[in-house]
Amino acid sequence: MKPAQYWREKKKIKEFLGQKGLVIASTVIRTTTPGLSYLAPYSYVVVDFAGEKKEMMGVSGEILENGDEVVCVMRKTELSEPNQLINYGLKVQKVTR
Repeated sequence: MKPAQYWREKKKIKEFLGQKGLVIASTVIRTTTPGLSYLAPYSYVVVDFAGEKKEMMGVSGEILENGDEVVCVMRKTELSEPNQLINYGLKVQKVTR
């Protein structure tokens, strides 16, 4: 997430960061654009957060399925050069018991 975009959306981030939800729809992305190929495979899911549904990207390398309990975490969203800002955004990660 770009710094200006982060600033505009930080209220949404605060709402969801650390929230737990349930995966209600899932797909696995195995082939991506060159800029996201380092993340593949990853899951793209619809998560139900206490009645509010949101589309989210799963953390890299973790395959999510319907019914999985997940938590929102902050992770890098794209690669950056050493002299560039690191872009972060919300992703979901499976809750381990």
